[in-house]
Amino acid sequence: MPPKRARYDRGMEIQSIDLQTKDNTTAHHTDLYDTQKYVVLRWGNTFALNVKFSEAFDSKECSLKAEFTRGDRPRVSRGTKFVTYLSADARNYYYSWKGEMKSINDKEVSVTVTLPNDGPIGMYDLLVELVSGNTTVHSLEADKKVVILFNPWDKDGGVYMEEEDRRQEYVLNETGMIWAGTPSSKHIWHWNFAQLEEVCLEATLFLLNEKDLDSDDRRSPIVVSRTLAEMVNINDDDNGVLWGNWSSDDKDYADGTDPTAWSGSEAILTEYMRTKRPVKYAQCWVFGGTLTTVLRAVGIPARPITNFDSAHDTEANRTIDYYYDENWNLLDKSADSIWNYHVWVDAWMDRQDLSSNYSGWQAVDATPQEISDFSGTMVTGPASVRAVKEGVDVKFDNLFVIAEVNADIVTHMEKNGKSVVVSTNTTEVGSLIATKKVGKDELEDITLEYKFKEGTVEERATAVPRAQSDIKYTLVPEQNVSIGKPCTFTLTMKTDIPGIMTVNLVLKVNSVTYIGSVGELIKEQKERKTVSRATGTGISHFHYDFVYTSKFIHYFTPELHC
Repeated sequence: MPPKRARYDRGMEIQSIDLQTKDNTTAHHTDLYDTQKYVVLRWGNTFALNVKFSEAFDSKECSLKAEFTRGDRPRVSRGTKFVTYLSADARNYYYSWKGEMKSINDKEVSVTVTLPNDGPIGMYDLLVELVSGNTTVHSLEADKKVVILFNPWDKDGGVYMEEEDRRQEYVLNETGMIWAGTPSSKHIWHWNFAQLEEVCLEATLFLLNEKDLDSDDRRSPIVVSRTLAEMVNINDDDNGVLWGNWSSDDKDYADGTDPTAWSGSEAILTEYMRTKRPVKYAQCWVFGGTLTTVLRAVGIPARPITNFDSAHDTEANRTIDYYYDENWNLLDKSADSIWNYHVWVDAWMDRQDLSSNYSGWQAVDATPQEISDFSGTMVTGPASVRAVKEGVDVKFDNLFVIAEVNADIVTHMEKNGKSVVVSTNTTEVGSLIATKKVGKDELEDITLEYKFKEGTVEERATAVPRAQSDIKYTLVPEQNVSIGKPCTFTLTMKTDIPGIMTVNLVLKVNSVTYIGSVGELIKEQKERKTVSRATGTGISHFHYDFVYTSKFIHYFTPELHC
């Protein structure tokens, strides 16, 4: 029970509450938030305030109480109301909250409040009460709301990141780089995350309120990151932030903003908060940039990553299956595809729901692709990156991410009512996984964080056993593709079957969007080649010019089938 005081009947009042914004936000690593409306704090830290009275304060006759409340009808039992008694003996009464009266100087009292490290993130009203006995003599609400976030500086806070330069990069850096294109022809989206802007903080808290997260969920970076990923897209009828559009027709973007026109999250979240309606339009890098913003805004370290040659496995079998007829016409038997690149976000957190080995980076994706088995919503993650590398199926949605970075491409031919595997490519998917280096505007190759080196025993062990073809092939460009210039591709075929094998090749060039939607045929070439185990390889060079510009489509990329 709180300390009892004698009844104090004089007309004493609380005149002001000084939240000591500058000192507190500096100590909490929140001084860079650009806001005049809120005092932004982090769980697990102590903050100070000064309370001024109309008369001299006597601790023998009076005590102070602070109440932090969130939402409508706050209750202690719901975790939306927290009470701490500010006394000289610094005793604890509720959870790990601790209030302490540090000094009394006539009409002014300096107190501190130590916040627990596992509180629910959100926006709180702070009320200070002057108490005599069991009676509240006077109370005053602080003139600013208090926003309390996750704390990457707290070892017990659930999102602790040890290195200061990484905290600066993944929590406080407001600008970044997102890679796109192909491994041999990359380009960069320079992105302004603006997570420290007031509107971005407000939008993030609004999204959590829209999902009506309870207090236990708000304590968990696992739940919060998954919820924010759900709310960044609109695909669950939840009034999310962004409307996806992958049309190849420019006219389909006329009622909104072309995804390529966005350069940061602030404009998106400003429009969203103004209208409270989804913003048109986004593709993967826009979803990824915006998700990075809202995660960093609440204190979860986050980095956008790009997976080149990213697999979209619709059948949860860790393979990308293409089916052709005898004339190598693509059949509509599988929705699997390979995206030139795909952007999602890594978020840093403890995984207390799994083995501690699976803490650290977690893949979280707001781009709507497949419905999650865990929630029935269009979201991926958080999926432990280490578990992805090990090929382990744990929550959430690890199988999908495993396929994105390491699926095999299996080509089937339908002939006489039977389907035969004619080739398997084990190396194309996840050819490069990239993010921005800490403290530098350079690409960091993090492929080996997501998968073992291609072709190793460990890497192959993560793959599901499947039918193999007699021939394995790779098809790579020898130079960057420039429209209107010749481009040479090298086809390399390998086999372990004894003797000489004759291979009938059909090489097709199609226009295709970066998400794998096939457009018109540009060129087709048929030829016969041989391959033998003695030489290990048979090599065919296929030359073509980009002269069919009338067949280009939105975000054109050529694709070859063989």
